[in-house]
Amino acid sequence: IWPLVIGMRKAKELYYTGENVTGEEAEEIGMINYSWPKDELEERTIAFADRIAVMSADHLSILKLNMNRFYENMGIYSSVHSSTDLDAAGQFTGFSYDWQDKNRELGMRDAVRWRDGLFRDNDWYKYKDRKAPRKQLGGKAFCLPWHADGRASFVAARVPRMASALALAQGRPLEGRHPAFPARPLAR
Repeated sequence: IWPLVIGMRKAKELYYTGENVTGEEAEEIGMINYSWPKDELEERTIAFADRIAVMSADHLSILKLNMNRFYENMGIYSSVHSSTDLDAAGQFTGFSYDWQDKNRELGMRDAVRWRDGLFRDNDWYKYKDRKAPRKQLGGKAFCLPWHADGRASFVAARVPRMASALALAQGRPLEGRHPAFPARPLAR
């Protein structure tokens, strides 16, 4: 439901990057209502609950039903079901296979370290006061045409996953056609 709550662009950024969000950032983007300091959390939570408890339970249930129906009419149920289906399909992607292999080989703790290492130190782009690190952040750089109409527009990709996404967007199968993307069985 993130696209409904925080907007499509921010939801896509978080989906694509797996970026962590602090409590303050979550409040700023509308993911949560409040971000309170730990030492004030209990007191403020109880005060918030007391504020809501002023109304009767039957009135609150009508307000909740009204809001839920609003989102149902916007398609929240079909979106949740679609997301569940696509999450299941996502278990058969190259990235997921890599994760499953590392988890079996290394165990959960080291597999999480491996996964987190893929993203470490490559989030400088979102901070205005940071510059790009001098080291290369991925594999070899290469370019692929992006526009289906053949315009001379290219996207530089430094990691194999971007190349995979671009190939899929262009409708080209990539598995087994490039050393970075070996053919994989559909199930393990």
